[in-house]
Amino acid sequence: GHLHTFRVWASRDGVLSAVATTINGTPLEPPGVIIISDLHSDSLVLSWATVEAAEVYRVEQKLAEDEPSMYAVVADNLHTTHYRAHGLTSGQTYHFRICSGACGAYETRGLVTTATPLETVANLRVSALTKSSVTLEWDAPAGAAKYRIEYKPLDSEEDFVSLVTLERTFFELKNLAPGIPHTFRVLAGLPNDVFELRGASINASPLELPEPVRVKTIEATWCELSWTMVPAATSYKIEKRLLHEEEFSLVSSSVKGTEYKVSGLATGGQYLIRVKSGIDGMFQDDGCIVQVSAVAPVTQLVVKDLNHTSARVIWRPAPGATAYQIVSTTEDGSHEPSEFQISGDVSSFLVPKMESGLEHRIRVYSGCMITDSLDSSIRFEQNGASVVVVPLLPPATLTAIPVASGIRLKWDPVKGANCYSVEMRHQKADTFQTMAETIPDPFFDISGLEHGANHAFRVRSGYNGIFETVGRLLDLTTLDCVHNLRIDSVTADTATLEWQPANGATKYLVAYESTTTGECLEQETHDTHITLSGLVSGQPYLIKVYAGNENMIEETGSVAVSVTPLAPVGNLTAVPIDASTIELTWEHSPGATRYIVRKMQILPDEPEDLELSLDLFELVSEMVTGCRLLLRDLDDYAIFRFVVFAAHGTCVESVGAMYQMMESVNLNPKTAKELEETIDTLIWRALRVVEEDVPGITDIVGKMGVNQYHVGDKVMHLNLQKGGIVVRVGGGYMEFNAWILKHRYSITRFLASTAQAISSKSGPVPTMVRGPKTGSGRKHQEILDKGSLPIQEAAMSQQPDEDMPPPATLGRSRSLSQRRAPQQQQEFDEY
Repeated sequence: GHLHTFRVWASRDGVLSAVATTINGTPLEPPGVIIISDLHSDSLVLSWATVEAAEVYRVEQKLAEDEPSMYAVVADNLHTTHYRAHGLTSGQTYHFRICSGACGAYETRGLVTTATPLETVANLRVSALTKSSVTLEWDAPAGAAKYRIEYKPLDSEEDFVSLVTLERTFFELKNLAPGIPHTFRVLAGLPNDVFELRGASINASPLELPEPVRVKTIEATWCELSWTMVPAATSYKIEKRLLHEEEFSLVSSSVKGTEYKVSGLATGGQYLIRVKSGIDGMFQDDGCIVQVSAVAPVTQLVVKDLNHTSARVIWRPAPGATAYQIVSTTEDGSHEPSEFQISGDVSSFLVPKMESGLEHRIRVYSGCMITDSLDSSIRFEQNGASVVVVPLLPPATLTAIPVASGIRLKWDPVKGANCYSVEMRHQKADTFQTMAETIPDPFFDISGLEHGANHAFRVRSGYNGIFETVGRLLDLTTLDCVHNLRIDSVTADTATLEWQPANGATKYLVAYESTTTGECLEQETHDTHITLSGLVSGQPYLIKVYAGNENMIEETGSVAVSVTPLAPVGNLTAVPIDASTIELTWEHSPGATRYIVRKMQILPDEPEDLELSLDLFELVSEMVTGCRLLLRDLDDYAIFRFVVFAAHGTCVESVGAMYQMMESVNLNPKTAKELEETIDTLIWRALRVVEEDVPGITDIVGKMGVNQYHVGDKVMHLNLQKGGIVVRVGGGYMEFNAWILKHRYSITRFLASTAQAISSKSGPVPTMVRGPKTGSGRKHQEILDKGSLPIQEAAMSQQPDEDMPPPATLGRSRSLSQRRAPQQQQEFDEY
């Protein structure tokens, strides 16, 4: 450090030059310490202490890997103790040597230091934010060995405050006040604690969590979130992942508000969605997580069971749904909404307490369990599915009436219903089959049903194609038409009809109309036959029979038949004209257009107990148009029974009138005594039918038949019937009242006097004749079936003779072979 003067003489051969060269020189120390500062990526500042006696300084540099001889002077003749080295390469290590100098010379050892120009730390970022800490991360620049963290309040004029020096490239700043933003700076440095001066800065603040995060709306492919605003947060980041995945995927990092619609969800998928609050693009590390399911809305909502106070709705299960909400409201707003919530894997619900006849809208929303930072709750999607339904009563009544094509179902209109469904179940089927739906009117025609088959019909009331499930039932046996309607018998004021049973019928309606007056009458019966009474004789009637049951009466009916009530002919008489000819006459039956005549010859060996039937009578004619018929070429002196029926077209009255001729016996009396004996024999023949005591002759003769006798060449017909005796000779008649004939003696007297009168007369005895009355009234069919024919009885018209002697007491009846007692014979002889 001291200045020295040096003199140099030149010499030659030991001879010094006379003039010496003089130079000053100072021995110098190198700089003691080199300080590197203001470190930049391409420059740095070298500073050193002043060297005593040094007048100038020189700076040399080389790359660290170069040889020592490769120092290059970068600055010379420096009069200051600092120097900025320029043109450096960032991250390249340099050797710098500082030499002090004086008197135009530099010490050659110098002081060497190593320095690296440093880049500012790159990609400084907040890797994690909590409500009380900030974690910084950055990328290390080349050559950096240390880092210094500094901070100051945001927008503060104060200097940065150094927090820590560290060698790693991340640091968590703890115990920070939440919501207060700071500016953080990171400086890269060298191992000798030389740091670049510019550093990298970032604003950050510990942030509260955006809790709670709520799910406002959830749908099949999206959900809408909302959260609480976080102070100092400038944006929010949304991330999502499926429940089974490990990593979250970014949805958005620039959400400015506190609501966001997360889209792109898979229907039915379960997701974790995370919301982070952030500041200037830096976001919390953890954030708030909510678990949601992308629940699909309810589809295929239909009404299954509907009645007047409730409706069961069913739907297709919605993917992702774990619960459903059912809301029922009246369309007119007259009732408060009803809400119901069900959980689990269900797809139906019975909505109760509905008002019958009012429109209700039933909405079903699918939902799922939402778990957020506060709690777990069920949230429902907002679209849902809805159906309008009217709780309906079934029709109050259901009836069936026949129509031309089949049957017509009719029912009472139902309040609130605008359509109806008709279903049918055959007797052999288990389920109902729908025949028609959305029927607007309360009736429906059905054709093509099998006659006599049992069917069940159900009518359900509905609204807009939705039908109540109870319905009104009707068991119905379809009816066949009545066949084979025929007239069984006809009388003066009645007609008996028969027909074949109709399939499915339990009753029949008989309709008959007078074709004369147009009067229509009806009668109902449960049998397959009926007797119509009160008809007008001779007046034609048109009759149809309709099959029916408890539900309906068919409309087609049987083929109509015409019937005319006919009275039997009156005063039927058979008069022998000669031995082989008989003339039948009778009175006209009103309404008759023809007559049917039958005959039966009475044979001597005819049994007394013979039952008369129509098949014993031979048909004479069935087309007699008048009231007289002459029968010729008969067996001589044969006696007959005759039956005459009145008819109108095909209608034949069933009672008829019968006339029976008397039995013939040759009576050729030679004396009065013989005549009396013969007559007495006849009396006893009359009495033979009596088996016990009787009160009088009226009962006796009532049990006799009709007998015919011959008196000489005359034929005497004695009609011994109830009430009197008719004596006829030839074509004439004598009629006597028998009420006065109280015993056989009176009869004998009459017969004897009559026989004598007949013998003395040459011609017929004129008389007034009264014809037979109607008989027993049994039906025509009974005659055919049972083999019996009623015999019409003659009626006497004369009054009793009060002068006749009183009757005697008769004994028991005798057979024809029995004879009279002596006392009786004596009495008889007296007469």
